[in-house]
Amino acid sequence: MDALPPSMKLERPLGGIERMFWLKNRHTPYHFAVCAEILGEASSAAWIKAVGAVQQRHPAFSVAIVEDENGIPWFRQTAGSDRCSLRIVAQEDARWEVEMERELALPFDDGRVPLVRVVLVTQSYRTFLILAAHHSIADTKSLVFALRDMVQSVAGHSLDPMLPAGSLDSLLQPFETQVAKDGVAFPSPGSLDLYRTIDGSPPHVSTSNLSEALTSELRRRARKEGTTVHGALVAAAVEAARLTSPELAVSPITVGSAVDARDAVSGGESVALLSAGGSILIAPEMRDFWKLARHARDCILPLKSPEVMASLMGGLNGFLSTPRTVNDIAAFMAGFRFDINISNLGNLPIETRFGGLTVERLWGPAILAGFAGEQEIGVSTVNGSLSLLHVSHDPLPSFLRVVRDRLVMACASESALAAR
Repeated sequence: MDALPPSMKLERPLGGIERMFWLKNRHTPYHFAVCAEILGEASSAAWIKAVGAVQQRHPAFSVAIVEDENGIPWFRQTAGSDRCSLRIVAQEDARWEVEMERELALPFDDGRVPLVRVVLVTQSYRTFLILAAHHSIADTKSLVFALRDMVQSVAGHSLDPMLPAGSLDSLLQPFETQVAKDGVAFPSPGSLDLYRTIDGSPPHVSTSNLSEALTSELRRRARKEGTTVHGALVAAAVEAARLTSPELAVSPITVGSAVDARDAVSGGESVALLSAGGSILIAPEMRDFWKLARHARDCILPLKSPEVMASLMGGLNGFLSTPRTVNDIAAFMAGFRFDINISNLGNLPIETRFGGLTVERLWGPAILAGFAGEQEIGVSTVNGSLSLLHVSHDPLPSFLRVVRDRLVMACASESALAAR
């Protein structure tokens, strides 16, 4: 690939959460994938050219992670950085879910460029474009922008290069208070036994979606009930887990949620790790759907404050201020162990039609933290329709179908039922 000018190179030490995920990846593979379902056709040559254009646009797609003489990890663009590879699966009966499963099972070597992979599954007049990335270089929304850019390039649009993004820590500095500098108290480290044994087997991916009418009704009903679509998703996932797992039917359930920091730090469309997260503990006696959804909203809302995010980063940097081993990090993150995690990209404000190509749906993100029994749900809304993806090495039976059914039941009305 063409050498990047110095101003376009991502050359800096990893920030706190980037470093955390780098060490986490050395214990348990920690990367993720997103898939765009595209109507229309283009040549393999056009897609290969587009992959190169997107790599030139986003500096994070041309780095490895290299330790300096003091053991500090840096993003480095190595000499003669490799192009992003494009694996093409041209079979009418190919299932993109299988290819995503394959990508999730394949770890990244963080010392080699690039830390992103691209898969193209082609069928008659329909293409599935999968991006997988190491979590230290990107958050889940990053890949949405990169997928959009790739389709734009295939349609003949030129892509302007973007400046490298700073770390989330540095971008949150204007919001630091003394509390933020001191950080917050984190849970006690968890047992490494909470992680599943890594055996190289792929996870199981399944999908479902809501019609535009049902998505609109869910949004309207959630607003009327004083909560959000995400709150409703948490409630539906908890109810589905209680209905499909005898163990979770009578136990507290911990639900993790990703929190997007882009608006808070004006992160724009950079490929960078600009997200945080939190978790909610749902007691067994909490059974009313909309009360649970409001509880989820109330717990998540404070986490979106840039001051709270700065405080979390302060605590994380305090933890990392002394040398930490891979197992230290794994135990630290085990303290945040969850039963269900929901990564909701929200209603994505992206253009979806480019010449003869239309992004019909986005599937994902698909990500696994490595915990035994975890159930991960990726959610995205494009063209007014909400898409659901479930990934797990130990999937609960019919889990995603039951999640969808609970959403339908919770906002049941004649119009919503007619749209099923």
